[in-house]
Amino acid sequence: MIEELLELARRRLEPGDGADALERRVERTSVAFEWGRLKAAGVTEEAGVNVRVLHRGRVGVAGTTAVGGDGVSAQHAAPLLDRALASAELGEEIALAFPAPPSSRGWRRMARARLTPRSRG
Repeated sequence: MIEELLELARRRLEPGDGADALERRVERTSVAFEWGRLKAAGVTEEAGVNVRVLHRGRVGVAGTTAVGGDGVSAQHAAPLLDRALASAELGEEIALAFPAPPSSRGWRRMARARLTPRSRG
């Protein structure tokens, strides 16, 4: 869903502006034992999305925890972007340039990359 959020930003921002986004999802499992017996178990999940925009030379940020299994929903993407743009209106001017989006070929190559243990010797 990050791609859709960034596409929405690209449609609404002016030439020379930019945006990036970050999705964070953490799942924790906790288990408690007492005298060798299971006393409690639980799972918690935290998720959120942050968007940063460069609009008219000013940076704005906004975030939400209103995310589902697929990330920020379409109904939350526009208000999230609105808040980031409003934040930029109040921000200080900054010289910042976002890099161009990578090609899909580059993403496929990174997705197939594997970490391999290094030999010691």
